[in-house]
Amino acid sequence: ESGAKRFFRAVEICRDITHPNVIRIYDAGQSEGVYFIAMEYISGKEVGSIINQYGHVSVATTLQIGIQISAALQYAYERSIIHRDIKPRNIMVNRRGVAKLVDFGLAKRLYRPMQSAITSPGEAVGTLAYMPPEQIDNAIIADHRSDIYSLGATMYHMLTGNHPFSEGTFAEFVSAIMEKDPQRVDKLSRSIPSDLADVIEMAMHKDPACRHQSPAHLCNDLRSLAVRFNCLGRSASSSSTTMRLPRKKPTSTT
Repeated sequence: ESGAKRFFRAVEICRDITHPNVIRIYDAGQSEGVYFIAMEYISGKEVGSIINQYGHVSVATTLQIGIQISAALQYAYERSIIHRDIKPRNIMVNRRGVAKLVDFGLAKRLYRPMQSAITSPGEAVGTLAYMPPEQIDNAIIADHRSDIYSLGATMYHMLTGNHPFSEGTFAEFVSAIMEKDPQRVDKLSRSIPSDLADVIEMAMHKDPACRHQSPAHLCNDLRSLAVRFNCLGRSASSSSTTMRLPRKKPTSTT
């Protein structure tokens, strides 16, 4: 039952998002016991497949994708929506270099008093390799800064070809996310600028209060680097001019 609820909630949430860097949902329903969804066709590749094929993603491409996805997250945040499962497999890039955020199956609204809770108190939802400490501890309290952490972890994987943590057992993995800092990306590759490493380190800070406080902050930092490194692609430029930072902060609920 919870799976069906998440399915229809994802559809309802996606219908409220019309953004060039978010997949479009056209229709969904149930027919003869089978759930269906009609969505935008994207002729391209998952970022996860790109990492598998090439080992890692260039600094320029990582910046361009990071700018576009952070812009999408800001648009969602302004509508009190968080994704809760940002990862390379949930980002697609089409042939024109446009990045699209997909799969809102774990998404929730930050403030919806009458919305019934699907996530139980103390439950962790998401993909462990990209989840921030607070989302592991209790996914109900995850907010837009949790998505910022996950995007930081995704860019870490893109740049290095490695997850931020690679401990062997599940318990060791969880302990590392909760207690350890990942090795800086510029220590893993000399081609990664220290300024970009600083941005990713901030996005992945264990304390949400020490991260970028909105996706717009992260987007602006990434865009400034892309301009400085002369690698602001057309797709990133057109979808993400310098963003106005929001003043209001939605309140998180279940």
